[in-house]
Amino acid sequence: MATRALTLDDVRNIPTVVGIAAGREKVDGLRAALRGRLIDVLVCDAAAARGVLNADGAGVTNGLGRQGERRPTAHVATDRSAS
Repeated sequence: MATRALTLDDVRNIPTVVGIAAGREKVDGLRAALRGRLIDVLVCDAAAARGVLNADGAGVTNGLGRQGERRPTAHVATDRSAS
């Protein structure tokens, strides 16, 4: 079975890139992807979200998307089954 990997240029040419991650241990990678504007939408759990939002210099600068033309929207969902 052949494996195909995407280059950074391939990723940058995709109109909307969705990143999916869970866990505090993914924060450094998420911050790098956000800072590098490699993802447009992030789907993550509360631990990863808190880690990204609480990190010093998280890379949120002007609220523009990766290509500067879209404004991302944040949607926060909670796990209600934990109560």
